Amino acid sequence: QSVNFTATVTAGTAPITYTWNFGHGADEVTNVATMAHSFPLTTTMHTYNVTLSAANACTSPTTPVAKSVTVRLSAGDLPLIDATLT
Repeated sequence: QSVNFTATVTAGTAPITYTWNFGHGADEVTNVATMAHSFPLTTTMHTYNVTLSAANACTSPTTPVAKSVTVRLSAGDLPLIDATLT
């Protein structure tokens, strides 16, 4: 099951580079503020620490923003994702 993430940058000049880390692999770097990501299916509940930083050609990357995403299986073994993102 895919989860959509959206970054909101309130200042800075385009192009903005977004560096996403979903807590289970390498960083994903993109120039698009919206990212769809699928977490690995597990047989137990697992929490991932998702981080995002942003930068443009004139600035260093921002301090990463981190949020937790918990992936769990339902009674029917269908993946459910509990995400608390603000």
